[in-house]
Amino acid sequence: MTDIEFHLSFAQFGQAYAALPKEDFLSRFSEPILLVDFEGVRDVPSNIEGTTPPPLEGALTQFTPGHDEKLDTVAVVPVVKSDRNTMANVVTLGRANSNDIVLPHGVISKLHAVFKKDPTTGQFSVTDAQSKYGTAVDGYPLPPAEAYPLTSKSTIVFAKFVQAVVFSPRDFHQHMHLMLHLGRDK
Repeated sequence: MTDIEFHLSFAQFGQAYAALPKEDFLSRFSEPILLVDFEGVRDVPSNIEGTTPPPLEGALTQFTPGHDEKLDTVAVVPVVKSDRNTMANVVTLGRANSNDIVLPHGVISKLHAVFKKDPTTGQFSVTDAQSKYGTAVDGYPLPPAEAYPLTSKSTIVFAKFVQAVVFSPRDFHQHMHLMLHLGRDK
């Protein structure tokens, strides 16, 4: 468990952590960071079986208080274990509150995907947890239960509509400062 705040908007994350010296940032964030774009969930067809269409506002109601709850939010999500997940050695992602990373939308399965760190190499992988609408990495649809290695700047698409870019902490630090410098903090 960590004291890192989860699911902050990009602007909130920048306000909270951009002033940290690079070495302090890297010691605080030692695992990959996801930049999750929820814009795609606005375009979910209403006829997808078993899903609930996104509400007009407030779809991200399960995020931490003060989070920007509009569907076009870009959230910064460290890939770290929480006390909600009882599965050993993995970080879970899904719609259910018991996951480490909660993406509360009907197209996301209760347990959608699992991140795992190789203890020897330190490399992270993602595995689709037999989700209903699948997971793809860099355009490659993952077969269920097959681990796929991640690199910094890999793009993961969950359920065809929620896109996330994986960053190493070093690459995210650089990206954050570039975006803040350009005034693109949304």
